[in-house]
Amino acid sequence: MDKEPEFTISDLLAEGEEYRLYQLTKFYRDRLKQAIEEKVERLGLMLTKEGHFSREENEKVTELTEKGNRAESSRLFLSLVNGKGSRARRAMWESFLMWRTELPKLDRILREIQELGPDPQEYMNIAQGLSELPTQLIDVQQKHKETLRTRTETLRVNTILMTEKVKVFQLADRYAELTVISTVRDRTLVEHELLARGRDHEHYREKQLRRQLEKIQTDQLFQSSFSRSESKSGSSAAVAGVPGIGKTTM
Repeated sequence: MDKEPEFTISDLLAEGEEYRLYQLTKFYRDRLKQAIEEKVERLGLMLTKEGHFSREENEKVTELTEKGNRAESSRLFLSLVNGKGSRARRAMWESFLMWRTELPKLDRILREIQELGPDPQEYMNIAQGLSELPTQLIDVQQKHKETLRTRTETLRVNTILMTEKVKVFQLADRYAELTVISTVRDRTLVEHELLARGRDHEHYREKQLRRQLEKIQTDQLFQSSFSRSESKSGSSAAVAGVPGIGKTTM
């Protein structure tokens, strides 16, 4: 049997599937904001040259990047495209194909779309099903969140000091964002745990400073496997690491 040809974004653009492009733009909007930050002014210039943005609109995008606010510039870029309609949206995705090799986060999104196939509706429904609740449960969820927030906004830690056996502090004052690594490391290869974790930390810290890491929402932890599995009943995630790094708090 001949192997089915691999689907690409180029195929979607060639077929003129405007509604699918709209769906993909909406579905990946938050991730796209991060993915294009480093080149957003170049993307804005491309769409301006093609007549989709006015000079004034492009200047607003560029001004934000010059002030160091690339996140806001990226948000503005996507908002402008969304307001322009299908022609600008198509031009945006065409520009994504041109810049994917220089934007690793964008390349990951495009590869994910290619893996999931030409019709985004199915996996969008699965992903939305992981985070959306029936109307009758929304109030219950909100009450649950408020209860958890009240219980955990103040934390108490036992100390070894004789003068102060219990230390009380606000979670907001101590909270640190975790770096989530998708691959499971092989513990049998780790002989010196502390040194190994220190090297890993330095490696990912450098990537974070270079803005190569992607910030994700909590529910995205449970979306990574649905595309690779026939089962739609849900998925799970395991959190591993040395004591004291924030696993329980997360």
